[in-house]
Amino acid sequence: MKERWVCDLCGLPGNRYCPNRTRELYVPKVTGPVTTEICQVMQKVVVDGKEQIIAVWPSELAAFLHRHGMPVAQVPAYQAQQMAGERYFAPVIQSPVAGAVYIRRHDQLTAQEQQIKLQGATTNRVKRVKWYLDDKLIADSDQPYVPIYISPPAGEYVVTLVDDTGGSDSVVLTVEDYRAISETGSSSAP
Repeated sequence: MKERWVCDLCGLPGNRYCPNRTRELYVPKVTGPVTTEICQVMQKVVVDGKEQIIAVWPSELAAFLHRHGMPVAQVPAYQAQQMAGERYFAPVIQSPVAGAVYIRRHDQLTAQEQQIKLQGATTNRVKRVKWYLDDKLIADSDQPYVPIYISPPAGEYVVTLVDDTGGSDSVVLTVEDYRAISETGSSSAP
C-alpha cells in the first residue's frame, strides 16, 4: 500500500489545477484508470484572452449533474479558436438507445403518446445543440440538456446530435408499425 493525493471531484490523482485533494491509500501494482489516468475535470482554459480554472465535466456526467440540480452549466462556452490543449468531451446520444426498435401502436395509442424522446449528453461548456434526422435539421436548441420529442412514421433513420464545436454522435433509429408486424407475423426487433 502507498499513499497519494486524489482530486475530491473525480477520485483520480489530481492535476495541478485541482483545488481540493484528499489523501488515500492505493495498491500500486493494480493497473487501470485509477493508476494510469489523472483528473481531466479541472482545466485551465482561455476565455476572452484571460486564463481561468474551471470544472469541465464529461458529457454524460454533466447531463446527470444538471438533471439533479447542480449548476454545471455556469461555465464559459468553448471558443473554437482557443481550444488547443483543452480537454474536449464529445456529445453522447442517450435516447433513442442504439439498436432499439420502436413499435407504433395506432390501435391503442395516439401519435402524441408514442413520441420518441431525443436526449443527449454534452459537456457543460457546450451551449447549443442541433438534432438531425437523416441529415435534415429537426431541432436547434440553446438548452442542450432538454429533450425533444419526435413522431416519425415507420422506417429506419439516422439520428445525429451535433454540438456547437462540431462534435457529434449518431444512432440508427428503427420505427415499425404494429399493423405491418401483425400481417407478417415477425418484427426486426432482436
